[in-house]
Amino acid sequence: MEATPAADAPPVVTAAPRELGCDALDRALKAAPPALGDVIAREKLYSHTWQRNEIQARRAADRYDGAAPMPTGPVQAILLDPLLTTLTGDQRVARVQQILHETKPVPRWRQAATALLVLACVAGLTALIVFRPPLLWGLLITTGIMGTMMIVSPRRHGRLTVPARYPTISLDDALQLAALTPKLWQTPPAPFGTVWTAPRSTDRNPESPSDSRAQLPLFGKNSAQREVAPSASASEADRRRIAEVHAAVAELDAEWLDYQLDLHAWFLAKPQLRNLNDPIIKAYRQAEAELRDRADELTENSTEQQIADAQDAARHALKAWNTANRHAMKIGVSTLSPTEDAALHRLHGLVSQLNDRTTPKAMWPQLINAISRTMTKLTTVPCTLADIAKLPVIESESRLRAIE
Repeated sequence: MEATPAADAPPVVTAAPRELGCDALDRALKAAPPALGDVIAREKLYSHTWQRNEIQARRAADRYDGAAPMPTGPVQAILLDPLLTTLTGDQRVARVQQILHETKPVPRWRQAATALLVLACVAGLTALIVFRPPLLWGLLITTGIMGTMMIVSPRRHGRLTVPARYPTISLDDALQLAALTPKLWQTPPAPFGTVWTAPRSTDRNPESPSDSRAQLPLFGKNSAQREVAPSASASEADRRRIAEVHAAVAELDAEWLDYQLDLHAWFLAKPQLRNLNDPIIKAYRQAEAELRDRADELTENSTEQQIADAQDAARHALKAWNTANRHAMKIGVSTLSPTEDAALHRLHGLVSQLNDRTTPKAMWPQLINAISRTMTKLTTVPCTLADIAKLPVIESESRLRAIE
């Protein structure tokens, strides 16, 4: 008989502060075997992309708060779960199955239905104006608008929000992650810690009110000093400034991921971004490294000068990225040798074919061998199999590992 979690068990962590989730993923990546590392890296990629879009939206609405919770995927929910530090056997399996169930992405039909309902509302309103039909049209319009709000975000009637959609993971991978969880906790499981409480949220909404709360662990090298929850040692303005520095790091990470996943940009439009001998590209790399160092040093007890220096580093790094990006776009492949130019064009075709879901498995080894041979011709703007391993189809189907 399948075991079930205790009724008084902490709720599944479906939302957590951005920095906390990123810390958990980073620490798990260092401890996980290669195959499980791919699963963790995939969620990290999706997390960075969604968080960047959410941060931009919140900034536009003047509601940005770096400590605000963000939705978690199944990997983060497992790594942050306090109960998995004590459960074994069937009880651990049952808890992991519960986490997988509560972190399932919203079905695509619900997202598609949103657009259909909006179109129905527009059509109904048009008909109401033109034909002046009976009360039925008005009822249909009202129902359509309310249904749209419920489908997009069932518990946020004040604002339409499409929930985060993380990739699912297998039960086998989830159980391996559960075995890592106790190693990531730096405080005893009872009590579970004193850092931050996360509301249970069955609709994947980090802002939903709830009476049920789970407590999360401290992560990172400065765990003994830093707190995710506000403390009296830092003003609200300082916390916001620190959050903005970390947001700049996340923005640069997301920009690079977008670049990596855009085959045209990676191979043809902006390969120069990988040329570390280019002074402009080198300047960006140095600015980025300085920003990361200063961001890692920030705590609730940081001085005014430390925060100001980190903010300056963030501004400098973001400007350096924009300069490097425009520089690479302007140059393209014009400064490369004919050999590298031809190799990049060939790689663009080969990698595109390997990343095509319709490419039969029998062709994978041939394509990978051709890609590996062609990559050796790139000396100025290098590229490795690890770079293309992050492409969606190649990663989801483990196409590079399939031939090992």
